[in-house]
Amino acid sequence: MILGIEIYRKIIDELVEKSFPELKNNKIYIKEKNVKYRAHVSYFPWGMRIIVSDKLRKFPEKIVKRILVHELCHLELFLNQGIIKTNLVYLAYLISQKVRKKTEAEAIILMIKKGYGKEVIEARKDNLKRGLRYALTDKEIKSYIKKFRK
Repeated sequence: MILGIEIYRKIIDELVEKSFPELKNNKIYIKEKNVKYRAHVSYFPWGMRIIVSDKLRKFPEKIVKRILVHELCHLELFLNQGIIKTNLVYLAYLISQKVRKKTEAEAIILMIKKGYGKEVIEARKDNLKRGLRYALTDKEIKSYIKKFRK
């Protein structure tokens, strides 16, 4: 399936409505770029931004949704901690592997808390296949899924 900005907007709007009520009153801009990462977020006083790789156009919608859920979790966490702390953490994220892992783990835990545990398991498998690290182990993921099971 070929995706694009319109589809990303539709998926984001549906996810915000279903799982991210705190983000409802925030403007979320979407931009597509030729970048090496799959998606990235920014938080500014005038709005939030999700940048997606143009390579996502070739991904199945299910994987795109999983990626966007993760990015929306980052945005919700940013909103809750405020813009000043978010930007300080972002600077630390750029230079510290420890901060990067902690920030990613927080977003993953929020995904699980919101009911996206299955997607977290799939994301971890995907990352390991690609030779990438994942912020949580299988054991940690299962523990959080059990903890937040409804």
